[in-house]
Amino acid sequence: MAANPDTAPALADDHERLIVLGERAVMAGFGREDVAPLDAEERKELARLAKVYDGFRRSWTLATDEARVALIKESWHPEAGGFIDQTYELIQRQNNTLLHSSPTALGIAMTPGRRGPNRVGPDLWWPQALAHGALAYYFVCRVIAEEFGLSKDAAADAYQRTAWFTKQLAPAQTEGLTADAACPCGSGRAFGECHGS
Repeated sequence: MAANPDTAPALADDHERLIVLGERAVMAGFGREDVAPLDAEERKELARLAKVYDGFRRSWTLATDEARVALIKESWHPEAGGFIDQTYELIQRQNNTLLHSSPTALGIAMTPGRRGPNRVGPDLWWPQALAHGALAYYFVCRVIAEEFGLSKDAAADAYQRTAWFTKQLAPAQTEGLTADAACPCGSGRAFGECHGS
């Protein structure tokens, strides 16, 4: 905003309009009676904004991550550059992994060299992110089971297994365990085929 006072406010307004129209289109598409469908002019505007912002993939600034980080570094004192790099290389990467438990986010977390939040290699927080994703999946399965009168047992069993496999174990729990010993996570598997693998 400070670097581009003439263009930034209009970009921010356009991006907000994209979000508002996009949400209305989705909700109306699902038959929400309390949401008015887009009229012809609004659909045209949504299409134009979606083209500008590549769907919803581009930042409201239309600048790349690299350009935005460079701009921030220029406006701060020189010693702050290291803190900004640490934020993007570690903190932001972990936040993305934990907040977006999707296959893409987990792939970024586990695969070195990918562009995006993972700039320094695999993120060791991926098991916690996977556990969050499994819990969300379990909740969705429960809702579907309740809606259609289905048994929740299969979803509960799958979630229980995922909870075992993604459980964080303290070093003291695994110290001295052989590969054949029972894994302390409770999965019933041998340590060498579970947390010790």
